[in-house]
Amino acid sequence: MLKNTKTVYYYGEFGYFNFTILGYLEEYFHVNNRPLVIRTYDDYFKILNHKFPGRFKQPENPIDVPDREKRIYHRIQNDKFNQSLIESGWIPLEELLQCNVRDWKDARKKIKNISSPISISNHPKKYISILCRKRVVDLDRNLTSDTWKKIIEDTRSAHPEAELVLHGLKEETVDIEDCIFCSDIMESIRYLNESIIFISSMSGFAQFASNCACSILQIGPAFQMIPYNPFQMVNLQLDRSDVGAIGNYLKQQSL
Repeated sequence: MLKNTKTVYYYGEFGYFNFTILGYLEEYFHVNNRPLVIRTYDDYFKILNHKFPGRFKQPENPIDVPDREKRIYHRIQNDKFNQSLIESGWIPLEELLQCNVRDWKDARKKIKNISSPISISNHPKKYISILCRKRVVDLDRNLTSDTWKKIIEDTRSAHPEAELVLHGLKEETVDIEDCIFCSDIMESIRYLNESIIFISSMSGFAQFASNCACSILQIGPAFQMIPYNPFQMVNLQLDRSDVGAIGNYLKQQSL
């Protein structure tokens, strides 16, 4: 490790990462030039390395990370995994950035926009991006496979010219035929840059799409939505009871 370099870690949820961490990092790097050595998920590091080139380094010795069921942000802040990192001299990144959040209500007070999109491509928009999430935790936030298939059918009817791109982990995604499947986070950035709209149930991936300057349609209880729209794109919310009208809804919107 570089001498006197801060060693930090971040294993929080993807939503927090997008609507707090990235914005606070921009502020931090305005006054701090030395790179941070960070322990985090591989996809998070790829985003950080792309957004802040040369600002982050990874430690040489990897560690085992809790599996998906055990790493929900607000459940692991004080668990044995975090404590072992802290005892080894690692600093929680949100503590360094002074943007600790206790829960979703508190997180709404800590939203900080990034100043420019996460971007790989400036090609014309020709895709529709979808996250057909099949969560392994918080199962009540899932939509059924039949509901997703109806949404995709209606989406294709509304935009027959657009290719559909599915994002996310294969094991956490409803199986949909005749779509491009993208599981690489850097490819996701490119597809989102080139997408007319991103459609998902409630997920932190929606904030990621917003950071990639993509319009979003998020399906779920409105009170749980995070009001994050850094680049003033179309930002739609649809209650899950109204998904049958999604085709007409998309046709009526100016995207």
